[in-house]
Amino acid sequence: MSVEQLQTFAKGLGLEQSDIDSLNGDVTDFNPYIDKIKGSILESIKNDTDFIDSIVKPYKDAPIGKEKQLKKEVRKYFGLQFTEDELSKMQFVDILKKGTEHLKNTDNTALEDFKNKYSQLLEENERIKNEEIPAKIKAVEDTWRNKINEANIKEELIGLISSEKLAPAENLSVYSTAFIGYLAQIGLKIHIDEKKYLSLRDVDGVVAKNADGGILKVKDALTDFSLKMSNNIRDRGNASQGAVQNGNTNNLLSLLGKGFN
Repeated sequence: MSVEQLQTFAKGLGLEQSDIDSLNGDVTDFNPYIDKIKGSILESIKNDTDFIDSIVKPYKDAPIGKEKQLKKEVRKYFGLQFTEDELSKMQFVDILKKGTEHLKNTDNTALEDFKNKYSQLLEENERIKNEEIPAKIKAVEDTWRNKINEANIKEELIGLISSEKLAPAENLSVYSTAFIGYLAQIGLKIHIDEKKYLSLRDVDGVVAKNADGGILKVKDALTDFSLKMSNNIRDRGNASQGAVQNGNTNNLLSLLGKGFN
């Protein structure tokens, strides 16, 4: 490359002839020349609109799009009757001012009515969410819990009746149902805990007591039930009654088990 070509290149970077001439001397600090070249390149870039547009174009429309969307939201919120063209020409702060003025001029009666209805809807929603729905869920849970408990009680009770040999296997379910009905008549019910232990409770959930003040156990209540039923049904010496009992009735009672025949 010739000296003339180098000088042309240096001038293209922003240096002047005087700068080129001074470089022929004893130069130790090149920073002034470098800064001058940078400044020249910067000015060239600033004046290159095509270059700037290629960089800015993907981003310059984004804020404008967001501003348009915000203006539309404000128009919708305040119920303003502005066209798209009018919105684009208005400053955002002016739209807000128009919105507040519109609210001030709105019929207060209609606004208060709307606020009251909205408040009622909020309260109703809270009531449904915090009271009605939990109550319905609890009712369903209680229903199924009771069904499961009843099934477990029946199962454990049948096991106890079977172990005491109070009824034949085919009539254990009938016998247990009769016993539960007997308990209900005297104001008691069977309670079962997590370990499937059976106990007797009164209508208030208090543990049932026997005549001596101790805890009345299910097994003892079963024995009492068997004796009471036996005394109510067994023939007491009347010949005619005995004749009836010794017929089909006697066969029916024998199916129920111990104490019924």
